[in-house]
Amino acid sequence: MQKSPAITDSRLQAKEYNDNLREIFAQLYLKKYLIQGLEDGFSTDAYQQRRKGFILPVFLVNAYATNSPQQVDSPHPVLHSQLRKLRDAICSKTDLPIYIVAGSNTLHEMARYLPQTLTELRKISGFGDAKVEKYGQSFLDLINNYSREKGLSSLISEKTPKREGKKNSTDKKAKPDTKAESFKLYQRGMSVADIARERNLTTQTIEGHLAHYIRQGEISINELISREKLVIIEPLISDYSGGSINAIKEKVGKSIGFGEIKLAIAWHEFQKNTKQKDMN
Repeated sequence: MQKSPAITDSRLQAKEYNDNLREIFAQLYLKKYLIQGLEDGFSTDAYQQRRKGFILPVFLVNAYATNSPQQVDSPHPVLHSQLRKLRDAICSKTDLPIYIVAGSNTLHEMARYLPQTLTELRKISGFGDAKVEKYGQSFLDLINNYSREKGLSSLISEKTPKREGKKNSTDKKAKPDTKAESFKLYQRGMSVADIARERNLTTQTIEGHLAHYIRQGEISINELISREKLVIIEPLISDYSGGSINAIKEKVGKSIGFGEIKLAIAWHEFQKNTKQKDMN
């Protein structure tokens, strides 16, 4: 588990992955620790005593690309490492997500094709005009220095041209608001399960859509969750501040789903925002 190969350029996805992996590690290690202490037979006193002495060891894992000690498959790993360190330094200084500056694929292409000019750098995936102007020269300085030391030249001609997005397209259709589509069906009297079937989506996805409208105060929580379930969930989300809800799910049991927890959290946020507005 500590050697997990998972790597992502998304800070949020990395955090959720890291949290889940740490939680799995903690549960497994605790079970192993308890079983090892009961090899001579089980007794309640021995079990409780053993549990009190449990200390969770340090578990280091980070799937975020700036922190992950990843093995790089690159023709020029030294250059790749230099480019990565530059990217990470820029992100650290500006507090920007790494994909805004240069994602993993962008680093790989720079180290492989060795662009020598700003025009050539523009052909690297992830580099548009604005990014070339803002960060391009810093990356080129590293690439050109490395290329001179190794006697290398640009290989940008070997790269398949990247697809350019259409600019200022007047006939481009606006992307439909998927949450609004689910809300319209709900207003027509359809249940969550019916909407999921109608839209060929999971019930959990539809619950996530409707949670947005609960947060806005347009749907009452009582329409979607029974009072009995809400009483179970509410004490567990009073201190919730974002991130994984796996810990909450484990405590509520199998009778309450992830989507229902998200609905309850949305309702809690609506009430909290309402109270703050009233105080102001």
